Amino acid sequence: MGRRLRDIDILIDQQIFFVSTATRNHEHFFKDNLKLAGLYSIIGHVSARHNAQIYGYVLMPNHFHLLISIDGGPSSANLCMMLNL
Repeated sequence: MGRRLRDIDILIDQQIFFVSTATRNHEHFFKDNLKLAGLYSIIGHVSARHNAQIYGYVLMPNHFHLLISIDGGPSSANLCMMLNL
């Protein structure tokens, strides 16, 4: 059972978040290896700081998808702030 909040699907029972976001104007922002490394760093920081489990991700030049669960189950708004979306 899930519900839609902005671009985040929440699987309520498991507290697993599906995050999907795109760059502004669909710019190919992540085509640059330095910027892609920055995204990896943010994901790693959130994972370590909040005891998160990353189940999978897909990174594309202008958007990414992420499956994540965080102990304590933050709200979707808090998750967006953590990932700077």
